[in-house]
Amino acid sequence: MRQDSLRLQEFLVLEKQYGWPKRSQVGLKGVSHAYLLVQHAPNALQVSYLPKIKGSYKRGELSPPDYATYLDRVRIHQNKPQLYGTQYARRVLTDGREEDYLLPVENLAQLDTRRKKMQLELLSPRLKPGTLILIPETD
Repeated sequence: MRQDSLRLQEFLVLEKQYGWPKRSQVGLKGVSHAYLLVQHAPNALQVSYLPKIKGSYKRGELSPPDYATYLDRVRIHQNKPQLYGTQYARRVLTDGREEDYLLPVENLAQLDTRRKKMQLELLSPRLKPGTLILIPETD
C-alpha cells in the first residue's frame, strides 16, 4: 500500500504538469497504468478523475470492461446503483460461511444486456434465483 501511495503521488505531480496521459504520449500500457493507479486511489480522487477516464474510454485507450469497472466503483462511492454489476461485497453468515453479493444495481432486468455491450460475461447465471447473491465458482 505504501508503494501504491508513493506511485500515486508521483503520478499526480506528473499529471498536473502534463495532463492525463494519452496513447500518443505513453502508449496503451502507459494509459493502463495511469488508470490502475487512479482506480485504486481514495474514493474522492476516483470520482474527480471520472471525466478523464471516460475520455480515455471514448478514445479507445481503455477497454470496455475497465471502464465499466471504474464507472461502477465511482457510482458506488456516490451512493448510486452500479450499471454493470462489477462490484460486490462479502458477508459472513451466522453459521460462519461466507457469501458474495452484488452491491446495488440499476435496473437488474437489463444488467446482462449492459454487461454484454461492455464485453463482460453474463452475470444472471451466477446469481442465485431471485437474489443478488453470487453462486460460488467451482474449480
